[in-house]
Amino acid sequence: MTSFHLSRREFLSRSTALGATIALNPLSGLLNQAEAMLLPRSISSLQILRLGEAHAEFDNGIRLAASAATKIRELRFNRLDQLESHVGKHPGSVIIGIMNDGAFTDFNEGLRLRKADLLCSGSHVGGKDFTRHYFQSTAASQGIGSAFAQVISQRAESSLIRESSFHEVLPTSGENMRALPSFTSWEQGLGYQLSQIGSGNWRPRTVRTSTLLGPDAHSTSTTTHFSFVSFVARI
Repeated sequence: MTSFHLSRREFLSRSTALGATIALNPLSGLLNQAEAMLLPRSISSLQILRLGEAHAEFDNGIRLAASAATKIRELRFNRLDQLESHVGKHPGSVIIGIMNDGAFTDFNEGLRLRKADLLCSGSHVGGKDFTRHYFQSTAASQGIGSAFAQVISQRAESSLIRESSFHEVLPTSGENMRALPSFTSWEQGLGYQLSQIGSGNWRPRTVRTSTLLGPDAHSTSTTTHFSFVSFVARI
């Protein structure tokens, strides 16, 4: 088994320590990535798995995507290998999470060894006034960059959003953008959108390789206050 080690980093200017947050969503009926995208489902139960301090806004976004009837269980682990072992006991589930870059490198190797499907991943880097988001999508998450741009636009924040697609691009029905809840932060919006992918309640959107948004869209600032990875995977 891969050895896991988790370092703690300052998250945003609020100095929130980011360990790892994972939502474990049992969806045994998913057969392949295309079906995950084509078959609308709801989140019936979730496990919120935490290592270190939780990121409340991301967690709230996941909860926001779930119905009031969703059963939510919260567990906390002391080490990343304990968390990974727990996840491995739930085959047929979808995990939605965020981790710091170093931890995700190790965790992703564990997913690969288990032959898990990585449905979507995103790298999020930036500071107080400008953020950069780089998504890698599959058939199950096509257009995540466009959907996340809708979150940023709602917040009137400045960001660069990019998406690389590693599949034959699927046809879309217009932009097929849904009305969104009012988010308190883009982190909450990220958790919400990834939950839509994780529940299979997703429709393909247009893949936009690069989108600049906001009044500081052409900022040249290189100051980094945070850096982490988001992901959705089926184990």
